Amino acid sequence: MAMKPSRYKSLAGIVLTLLFMFQGLYLVGFSLKEGAGLFSLIAVGIIVAPIALLWLVYAGLQRSTMGSWKYVLAGALIAVIFELLLPVSPFSTTLVSAFQQRAVNAVTAGNVVAEPLPSIRGNPIGIRLAFDLRFPRDGSYAVSATLLEEEPLYHHYLLGMSHLGGITVTPEAPPNDAGERWFRADTNYRMQVDFLPGFLHKSEFNKRERKAGDFCLYLRDTPQLDRAGVQAILRDGPVTSYYYEISIGTGSYFVRRNVAAEGIIGTFRPGDFHASAMKEGAGECGF
Repeated sequence: MAMKPSRYKSLAGIVLTLLFMFQGLYLVGFSLKEGAGLFSLIAVGIIVAPIALLWLVYAGLQRSTMGSWKYVLAGALIAVIFELLLPVSPFSTTLVSAFQQRAVNAVTAGNVVAEPLPSIRGNPIGIRLAFDLRFPRDGSYAVSATLLEEEPLYHHYLLGMSHLGGITVTPEAPPNDAGERWFRADTNYRMQVDFLPGFLHKSEFNKRERKAGDFCLYLRDTPQLDRAGVQAILRDGPVTSYYYEISIGTGSYFVRRNVAAEGIIGTFRPGDFHASAMKEGAGECGF
């Protein structure tokens, strides 16, 4: 016995209504998690819009002479449009994220080298980390590198290493329309990241007696270690090995960062960087 047109409409309508609610509630949940209170209210309205449109179109199709498939076709068209318009969806987001995650996990790193970072005057002032990366697919990837001292004595924000500016990439990875670096597949990129100890700052602009490129000392009392303690460690502290970690991600909230390479590289003494700064006449930062 053939199914009546009204039953096709009801069945397709119920299935699609549940689908739209699922997509919309996913968007509401995501916005709530991100703390977007006002957008959460807008997202609730987004749930209502396709459902209202669906049943409005179904009401108009009742007098159509087309077959029962018209309800499925019309509903499918609304579902596709709704999916394309949503900023996040359980379907497209999951598919795209899985695709990006596979690419991130397949990035390879190698030829990792750490060496003293020279100042303009040639004195060792920090650490320069360089490494190669190859990407399996064209795309925008977020690259980050960190250094951590093996010696616990240096596990303090004034004595640890932090980035100096961004990452230098050779050959150049030009930005895409969103301003993100766009990397080509199967191209060997040489990355370079410069690190300064936390007690040392570099002037970006000419200011009073300091010129751009000059260094200044940021030595402060902290709850964990007073200024005298910091200076004593810089004076008498030992050489230490450094752990490095190179991580790859994307701009997607749903893609986990992957560690492309990690290990121990190089031995340095933070006190030597302090001595170089003093040799170059670095004064107090004054901030």
